[in-house]
Amino acid sequence: MVVWWILARLGLLSSERVLFHGLGDNRSPLATMVVAYGGAAGILWLAAWVMGVGRFVPQAFWPGAVYALSFGLYTTSLAKGEVGQVSAWANATPVMLFLWHPTGTYWAWVAVAGFVAGAFWLGGVGRHFSRGVLWMVLSDLVLVAGRLMDVAHAGLNPLGYAASLYLTVTLWMAVVALAYGQLGAAGKLLRERPLWGAGAAAANGGSYLTLFFLLGMMPVTLIEVISALAGVGATVIGVIGFHEQGRSRKILSATMMTLAVVLLLYDHRGLLRVQ
Repeated sequence: MVVWWILARLGLLSSERVLFHGLGDNRSPLATMVVAYGGAAGILWLAAWVMGVGRFVPQAFWPGAVYALSFGLYTTSLAKGEVGQVSAWANATPVMLFLWHPTGTYWAWVAVAGFVAGAFWLGGVGRHFSRGVLWMVLSDLVLVAGRLMDVAHAGLNPLGYAASLYLTVTLWMAVVALAYGQLGAAGKLLRERPLWGAGAAAANGGSYLTLFFLLGMMPVTLIEVISALAGVGATVIGVIGFHEQGRSRKILSATMMTLAVVLLLYDHRGLLRVQ
């Protein structure tokens, strides 16, 4: 059973980034956000009601505003940038959290150096600047703030909290979309690309549900490692599915960045240290 949940999480996280790109390609990022996260909120609330925790958690309101900004930048990056180039940058959050409060051995710094080397090899920084990469990095920065806010709510029911958080995220996005006259565009996008919309929502909401169930089966460190590995899967699917150029370079550099994050996570938990 554990293996099936692991495979499900890898598949959902990898496909989520590709589906977001397909849904938002040449469309309004705001409309894409409303469709994807609104659908994910519906899935999480349905799961919360089934599990008997379908009650709004007020503590999710302000973190929801932070996550709305992070998710908005994330969606914009995947909608406008090449999946093979921006996907691996979603793994930058653990590196940023480490730099915020460095812990561990020299292996942690080796991992950071490996991530940076892979990032420059992948491209999108330096001379060949990509706005998609910039949006993903900004999303990672804001996500760090959201993760730090989550620490204060660690004792709450995770499924009820997530459903409330996603509902709040959707409401914040809907307010912004209304202000910019994009709610109609969201409805039009859903009518024009219903399968992309359903897939993005299901992958987004489902990826959290796999986290919810895996938490009772294995240490959170291993779940983080599994999540990091999805960066390679998304890159492979993206470069092949959307016929991107530089396939080998993108896959190898994304793999390098992902393995660096895995090394960092293992060192952070003390799994590489001699007792």
